[in-house]
Amino acid sequence: MADSPVSSNGAKVVLDGYDVVSYFCGTGPEKGRSRWVTWYQGVAWRFASAENKAKFDADPEKYLPKFGGYCAFAVAAGKVIKGAGKYGAVIDGKLYFSVNRRIKQRYLDDPASYNSQAEENWQAVQEKIRQSQKS
Repeated sequence: MADSPVSSNGAKVVLDGYDVVSYFCGTGPEKGRSRWVTWYQGVAWRFASAENKAKFDADPEKYLPKFGGYCAFAVAAGKVIKGAGKYGAVIDGKLYFSVNRRIKQRYLDDPASYNSQAEENWQAVQEKIRQSQKS
């Protein structure tokens, strides 16, 4: 099952319009185009090519970012910070995002430790997200 809620901060396009599939192809980060869009989980996912869109459409769960695209480093600290589409990394077959280049470098110093802590915090962080969406 996908991590939810998906980080969009009220925007209709997730992750600043970056193509999540491009990270798995080794070409990422690539900015998606408005002509290759899929609506999934109530938000638009953009892709850099028709091929990447088709890959996502065939198996979206494979490409969905962990922690809903929220910054994995922040989730590890119990915080809610939207990940930036151009600061992603595939670790052990899963896609994780960071808020900026500096935080991505810190995260990449020890991703296993941060991911473990983020997994522990994810349920509480999701509750924070739900509460903020109600207000």
